[in-house]
Amino acid sequence: MHSIRLSHCIYRGSLFFLILLTAAAVALSAADVIIQALANQTGSGAHDYRNLIVVVVSYVVLAMFALSFSCSRVLTVRAALQDIPKSYIPITKEDLPKKVYDCIQRDFDHVKHIRENITPRQEDFNHIGWGQPGVSSLEGVNFKRAILRTPLLIEQVVTNNTIYARRKKHSLRQYIEGLIHLGLIDEQLGRGYIAGYEQARFSRAPISEERYFDIMKHLAAILRHMGYRLQGSESERPISRGGGDQAYPVDDDVASLAQSIGTFASRSTSISHRLRSAARIDEAEEESHLQQFVIGKLVIDGVRSPF
Repeated sequence: MHSIRLSHCIYRGSLFFLILLTAAAVALSAADVIIQALANQTGSGAHDYRNLIVVVVSYVVLAMFALSFSCSRVLTVRAALQDIPKSYIPITKEDLPKKVYDCIQRDFDHVKHIRENITPRQEDFNHIGWGQPGVSSLEGVNFKRAILRTPLLIEQVVTNNTIYARRKKHSLRQYIEGLIHLGLIDEQLGRGYIAGYEQARFSRAPISEERYFDIMKHLAAILRHMGYRLQGSESERPISRGGGDQAYPVDDDVASLAQSIGTFASRSTSISHRLRSAARIDEAEEESHLQQFVIGKLVIDGVRSPF
């Protein structure tokens, strides 16, 4: 760094010295010519100023041309320097010495490596309580909202016989415990599902994806225990209702159910918003729309009614 500054100072000092030396030489020559012109006299002894006028005009014109060339040079250099980063950056192999070019390329490679390492991966975007974007089939699914929609599915399965319909004054826990008492739902599965549902409804903590699949596993087992076949299930045999048979569905069934419930929750929310904005509808009519969506889209492929 010090050697660069020293060489720069020497260059500028020598340049100014040459300029001053040139100016002094021009000034001395001009003074000598002017003195000679003043000393020149005519035959009558009078001074002849014509030579003086010619000399002065010549030097004035010379000074003007020199000044104009200097200004033009300064402006041209500044314009060229300003245009370099806009139109062309001289960093190619042909523009630079080999060492400089290699140094620049190493820095470029280093920056590229840093950029690749700091760019977050898509699977790293994970907001607890929501499906990971672009990674799983649950992208954009709110786990709490999806779990809170699942009682509609159980009610639709059970209420093929109207005597098992849920009364408005009954909470979901009371309703499930009643179905357990009647033998329609296995006790362990029912209580596991209720625990997950109440966690989603009353807890402020978000539901993780693992917990969501665990609740869906209980729900899928309840449906199979009641004798219903989930979409994608290859098993056609009826499921025993005995308390000892608690075979959980395979992972494909749980994943299909979880995805269907998540899709149902997302679409039913948008349907509710559109219906409320279009017209005033009561709660029973809205629930009817949602139940129709469950039957038309989601998890029930065929009914083998146990009643």
